[in-house]
Amino acid sequence: MLPIIIRFALAFREKTKHIWEMKSRRRVDSETVAGLRAVMAERGVDAEELDPSGHPTAGGTAADFALALTIDGVHHVLLVEVERRWSRDLDARLDHLAESGDRAPWILVLPRIDASRRAWLRKRGINYADMTGALSLRLPGVRIDVDGAAKRQWGTLIATQRNVNPFSKKASLVLRRFFEAPHASHSVTALAKETRIAIGWAWDVTEELLERGYVAGTGDELRLADAASALVHWSGTYSWKKSKRRNFVVPYTKTELEQRLADTWVPSSLRWALTLLTGAQRRVGHVTHDSSTYVYAVPAMPSELEDLLSSVHAREVSEPIQGTHLLCVLEPYYGQAALFGAHVIEALPVVSDLQLFLDLAHFPLRGAEVAQHLLRSRIAPATGMAATDVARVERSLG
Repeated sequence: MLPIIIRFALAFREKTKHIWEMKSRRRVDSETVAGLRAVMAERGVDAEELDPSGHPTAGGTAADFALALTIDGVHHVLLVEVERRWSRDLDARLDHLAESGDRAPWILVLPRIDASRRAWLRKRGINYADMTGALSLRLPGVRIDVDGAAKRQWGTLIATQRNVNPFSKKASLVLRRFFEAPHASHSVTALAKETRIAIGWAWDVTEELLERGYVAGTGDELRLADAASALVHWSGTYSWKKSKRRNFVVPYTKTELEQRLADTWVPSSLRWALTLLTGAQRRVGHVTHDSSTYVYAVPAMPSELEDLLSSVHAREVSEPIQGTHLLCVLEPYYGQAALFGAHVIEALPVVSDLQLFLDLAHFPLRGAEVAQHLLRSRIAPATGMAATDVARVERSLG
């Protein structure tokens, strides 16, 4: 009886999933049809939706929908293919299409097509549109070229479908890289390689960063554009409390402990770095915090950390003990990503300015004050942030 129930449940789940996907697809198509028709209408092109059944687009892919166009009294049928993002498969198919010389009446629609790819498509006579309002359409007797806006103008349902959180653990590596080199030009391919994430995921994250306005440019030359908004929104969704914390009493003063860490932890294979007030003291100075040393640690295995804790004679406690120095070891919520961009300062590793700011933003013991000092002395000058943007970030610290 149980296997039958399980098979029924699985079949029901697959059926409901299929129904939901079909409904979701129809909603996306409807939004895309409306947006594309509006962009064409602005150029004097009347477009009505047709049934695309049985009509493949270039390269043999089935059309998502079709449009009946009327331009200066002349009628055309245009097949429409909608892609969620640029992919390696799409690259290969368009390369083949360009070589074959097939110029079927079809148009490719994506959420965003960067300037270099637009030029590539136009050179090969491939029609395209994206959701910033960009449009390139060539039909017999028709030539339309329109540049898009900085942000998406339509297609909000496809944006929701992508559902990328640029502040999530893995995705955050892309934005961290922009903060690490804020004035450099980055390509999506290079970002994927430098952060060791898949190229498709790097494209999705970058699209979201472009949508939010944190970065600007094309797929080959992307730059950090709005560091202030990124800091405000990121720090608003993150708290240092998301990291698991363990407290240890050690028989050393702050200075003595840091020397012991330099002697025993630095030569080890453990990935770790100072953070919170301890990291801030090394980074910007003038931070009084004699009672605790805050460390991020990402051990390859539990024994690796336990052995190093023994090297500083650490004894775990549930509550601080008055008159003793505390070693606070945090398992970072962001995992390895929290250590991205860490620097060695006076023999000890310290997390990046970005991670330090995020950790301090809502830390109770002078955290906001120190985060403000870090912002003014390091992050704002490094990113070229204007005074008004600095003030906006400071207000977000509460």
